[in-house]
Amino acid sequence: MLLDLLDLKKLRLIMFYVAYLLLMLFFQDSVLGNLKILGVKPLFFPAALVAIGMFENGIWGGALGVFAGILADIVTGYTALFTMLLPAVGFFAGVFSRWFINKRFFAFLIAGTAAIFVTGVLQAVKVWVFNGQFSFAVIFTVFIQAIVSIPFVAPLYYPCKWINERFGYLRSRKES
Repeated sequence: MLLDLLDLKKLRLIMFYVAYLLLMLFFQDSVLGNLKILGVKPLFFPAALVAIGMFENGIWGGALGVFAGILADIVTGYTALFTMLLPAVGFFAGVFSRWFINKRFFAFLIAGTAAIFVTGVLQAVKVWVFNGQFSFAVIFTVFIQAIVSIPFVAPLYYPCKWINERFGYLRSRKES
């Protein structure tokens, strides 16, 4: 009876996206955590939620964003920045890809870079509000971080597209 409530196709899809997010968080924190380009570390984890939100709908992007946000806050040491931000990023990426932008690579690059820029701005606001330090250098660092992160955002598109084509919602709709 309980097995009738579970959709094994969606459960498999969730497991693939969770593995995708864990792998991206590993690369964000461990592999590229010590890499500094022009004095900033690349940030590409919010773009992974943009990819999920674009290929699935906003609900899945938001739900997986809660999971990813909690993990990202634990790993990075923030209080609740990513827990509040990543569900919104995933949700709005899904909404925008449904109504305003297409699901192509170039649109993903723009949306992913915008998500990284918004994340950087919120990190700068946190520094400004809690530390009282706000200057042109902080805003300049946000711009540099967004630009430096673009090459790391680009590879996130294709694994997520593969997961969606292989196990995603559109595939299950075509089969029914």
